[in-house]
Amino acid sequence: MTREQVRAVALAAIMVVSMVAVGAGFAGSAVAQNDGSTTYEVGQGNGTNFQTIQEALSSDALSPGDTLELVDETYSPSGQLTVDTAGVEIVGVGDTTIESESTGYGIRVTAVDVRLSNFEITGSGTYAVKVSGADLSEGRLDGFTIENVEVRDSGSTGIDLNAVTNATIDSVTVSDTVSGNGIAFTDVTDTEVTGVTTTNNSWGGVAIYADGALSDQLGDDVGSYGIEFDGDLNADEPLPLYEQASSDDLIGDIDYPGNIQYRVAANTSSTPPDRNVANQFEWFYTSESAAVDAAVATNDGTGTDAAVVSELGGPFVVADDMSVQSAVNGAAAGDTIVVRQGMYLENVTIDTADLSIEGPNAGIPGDHSDRTSEAVIQGQVVASADGVVFDGLTVTPPNASTDAGAEALRVSGAADNITVRNNVVRDFGAAGLPEWEGVDAINVFGGNADDAVRNVIVADNLIENVSGRSTKGGVTGISVQGNVENADVSDNVVRNVGESDTAWAFGAVVRGTGNHDVVPSEISIAQNNISNIRSNPETRTVGVGIGVEAGGAPAVTFENNSVSDAAFLVEDKTATINLSVFAGNNDLDRGAILQPVEIDGQDRNIVLNSVQDALNLVSENETVKLVPGIYAENVSVETPNVTLVGQGDDTVIDGSVALDADETTLSEVRINASVGDVFPNPAAENNAVNVAGSNVTVSDVTVDLSVESAEFSEGLAIEVFGSDASATITNATIDGTGEMTADNLTAVVGVSADAGADATVRDSDIDVASDGYSFAVVARGGATTDVRNNELSASGGELDGVGFGVEGDNPGAQTVRFNTFDGVETIENKAGDGELDVTGNYWTDLSDVEFLTDADTFKEAQKGGEITYDPLLTVEPDEVDADSLGETTQFGHDLVIPADGDTHSVAFPAATEGTVDEVFGDFNGTVYAYNGTNWVGNEDIADQRISALDAFAVTIDEDESDQRITFEYADADSEIPEMTSTELEAGWNFVAAPSNGTVSNAFGVSTTEVASVVNVVGGPADKSTPYRLAGSDEINPTTVGPFQGYWVFATDDGELGAAVPVGPTQSDEETTLKGN
Repeated sequence: MTREQVRAVALAAIMVVSMVAVGAGFAGSAVAQNDGSTTYEVGQGNGTNFQTIQEALSSDALSPGDTLELVDETYSPSGQLTVDTAGVEIVGVGDTTIESESTGYGIRVTAVDVRLSNFEITGSGTYAVKVSGADLSEGRLDGFTIENVEVRDSGSTGIDLNAVTNATIDSVTVSDTVSGNGIAFTDVTDTEVTGVTTTNNSWGGVAIYADGALSDQLGDDVGSYGIEFDGDLNADEPLPLYEQASSDDLIGDIDYPGNIQYRVAANTSSTPPDRNVANQFEWFYTSESAAVDAAVATNDGTGTDAAVVSELGGPFVVADDMSVQSAVNGAAAGDTIVVRQGMYLENVTIDTADLSIEGPNAGIPGDHSDRTSEAVIQGQVVASADGVVFDGLTVTPPNASTDAGAEALRVSGAADNITVRNNVVRDFGAAGLPEWEGVDAINVFGGNADDAVRNVIVADNLIENVSGRSTKGGVTGISVQGNVENADVSDNVVRNVGESDTAWAFGAVVRGTGNHDVVPSEISIAQNNISNIRSNPETRTVGVGIGVEAGGAPAVTFENNSVSDAAFLVEDKTATINLSVFAGNNDLDRGAILQPVEIDGQDRNIVLNSVQDALNLVSENETVKLVPGIYAENVSVETPNVTLVGQGDDTVIDGSVALDADETTLSEVRINASVGDVFPNPAAENNAVNVAGSNVTVSDVTVDLSVESAEFSEGLAIEVFGSDASATITNATIDGTGEMTADNLTAVVGVSADAGADATVRDSDIDVASDGYSFAVVARGGATTDVRNNELSASGGELDGVGFGVEGDNPGAQTVRFNTFDGVETIENKAGDGELDVTGNYWTDLSDVEFLTDADTFKEAQKGGEITYDPLLTVEPDEVDADSLGETTQFGHDLVIPADGDTHSVAFPAATEGTVDEVFGDFNGTVYAYNGTNWVGNEDIADQRISALDAFAVTIDEDESDQRITFEYADADSEIPEMTSTELEAGWNFVAAPSNGTVSNAFGVSTTEVASVVNVVGGPADKSTPYRLAGSDEINPTTVGPFQGYWVFATDDGELGAAVPVGPTQSDEETTLKGN
């Protein structure tokens, strides 16, 4: 024989001897394989090789490449199963479960080429399967396979690979980890993952880690890379996949699952997942919405280290409550950032070349009706790098207080090839700028004399509601300023620029700069629509539609612009532009070019529109009609019996209207009023409409009131003031908003009647909201109001939004009926005493309304009154065909059951709409009814309809919220039903009182003698009826209420009458419910 043959024979002999020797240690027969490995059976049966898995793993007989077949259905190892023999396979046969009782790892793999397959493992104390080399100084563990394995209920991550290479994860399911991921890879390379399913794991589905801690052992090879996911990752988790690394270069070359589409990158210690670390996280999601939600959860939308979202292989995505600036900081030249609709409270500086920022309306002009919800940047935007595109967003910065923030959108820094297109710039102004400085909506600023800003496009933008700073400052819609070459300003809409006391305003202007003497050149201004440029004509400088202060012809050209509603439609201070030619090439609103008029010693053309001038000329019994247009002035009607009428919302008075004379009428106009730091209350300054005359009519008007104040200031849409003042306000639409620019309160009032005035408000829509407080309607100082058939909404901030309020005295003189209260926060009675009756109104969400009579914010003298709001309408007022509640059943009641764990009785004096389940709603507790013999509850009565005088025992768990029941009576759309009845059986009955009042009166409608009435209820836990009391020796309560259940002892069978009660109010209900 050859040496090799001798050696083979010798090895075979040694193997046989070894098997014989080892065979003495276990029962059963091992099966030798052709490759020299051996398959052992592990189980409790007589024919197995090992009784337990740990015994098999600890056996000296186990050799590299051997297989352990798990033949039993269940294994319950008490400790960790350690696999430290290379090439070992652990294979389940049939339905195999390892129920680990280990307080540590379930299975610990420290050897190479181990294969785990075809079993389920549950309940380990920490990791169910932990794979890593015993000595990491020897490098990564090379080779590991796990397939067809299900992991459940592990204490930590289900399957954890640490410093492993060439692994295969196939057809694995991990669920319900207590603290950890489904699968975790740390410093893992060249691994294939297929068919993984994860569900309900506390940290998410799959995690890929690389913290650099193994750099000493692995050197430059440290990190996780080469992990390939084949197909989708089936992760039913809030977080399907995430990466964590201490630096960006430690994780790479990952072939992500096919259904993973979005990445969230964050340098944060926030959740998810909930671990207090400060490393670099990247989370991965199947949908944009899930990715955005995760990013939002990590930041407040303003931080420079806020999370950013990017589509794999696509653009960055920024959504509401995220940070645009963070995306800019993370982007590279040539990238695109897509900004979804939302509000972004931050300044944005775009200093990366060739970066495109696209909003939800990219490609859609700023004033186009096809625009959808906006992405609104509530800060300044500055483009200072070449090639920037800013397209399809809205910019609304806070009002500027310094020169650095005086432009909403600025192009500067000698940047070239900038495009600003399809944006909206609105609601921007000044707040404390130095005198004679102004604000610009869009400014193209060439501040460097030696390096021009070149090739700029400002097109298809909408600029509106940009305001100046009183009489010593101004505002510009679009400004091209200084060393600018080849700028195209076209197809923009510029409107509502400036305000009535602004010294100067420009729709668009070409001008120089104090930095140097270089002026703009090659400037084209074409096809812009510029309107309503407001200013104070009494100052030396006024509102200008298009202005030229530097450059002039031929450096600046104009074509096909529409200019309207400005004191100066065009102003040329270079005296180089032919205004006749300009008028022929452009569209000037109202079509008038005035003959030269001297203003401050200069001849100028001016278009003047003044409502006040017309009113100053009008006589009694005459009418002033306003054509559609915008009239930026305060108006005072001082002649009796004058009618001021417009043509609806297209006729706009941008100021206030004072109706000082008797018998005057204001109708068919829109009033836009702005209020600043004004208090107390001069009518022309902080009221949109002030009524001082008697028998005044305000009808079909729309009032838009804006209050913006750093001091305590209250703006009133309509005020009727004075003992001689009276007004009827009908079909009005009032929308009021208030913004606090400092810590003091700002308030908005829809309609106020004050100082003994008399106001009727009918068929109007009033919606007011403020950062401070608001009133839809308020009666003050002994005023009288009649408020009916209106839609009233009010929301506040620091204090409440009040739907209707009384301040002062006389709450009983107010009539508030058949109104819809939608979105109001409170109803208030600050009269100090007396009852405010607001019954018979419709509430869209009564649970959100508080009825305040003694709030902490009230002065002591204002406390002590009452408010009655119940009964309430159950349909909107326009669906009620009646003048009073006595003529309809389209009303119901509001009950609140305390969540105190006690049993309360709840009863219904008449049949209601809906079943027990529908009326009581969902809560944690019980609802029982007494059927004459036994208590019946919950699902047994859930589908039963509630009949007249039905009573229930209700218990709500203490940790729940109070349960509100708002119900309407049956047949609410029909005439008032005749009196109905419920049966009384001889003995004890659990029923409602037919009405409130004394026991004798309430129960006197019974056809049988009521011997006893008891107002206690124990519920089904009390075995006797009621409370082990006899039927004839109990003392009746003095009074009863219609919404409480009573034990009634009848001497014989009979009936107890019932009818729909109009009179009972929530004060009756609260008394009965709280005492049960």
